[in-house]
Amino acid sequence: MIIRAGSDLIDKSPFSGFGTRQIVKEIGYTVITLYNVFDSYDDIVFHINATTLDDMKGFMKGNL
Repeated sequence: MIIRAGSDLIDKSPFSGFGTRQIVKEIGYTVITLYNVFDSYDDIVFHINATTLDDMKGFMKGNL
């Protein structure tokens, strides 16, 4: 849920405006809950990027 919300936010607005507070606003949780799941802001961004790369790989293989 966090990764999808983060990806959707990046699609909607520039990355410079992207942050944890926007993610939790979208999913209805607190920032503390977010950091119980992920180690840091960079960890969140890393997982969003990894998901994007997996999606791209699937698309190139014709699996999407």
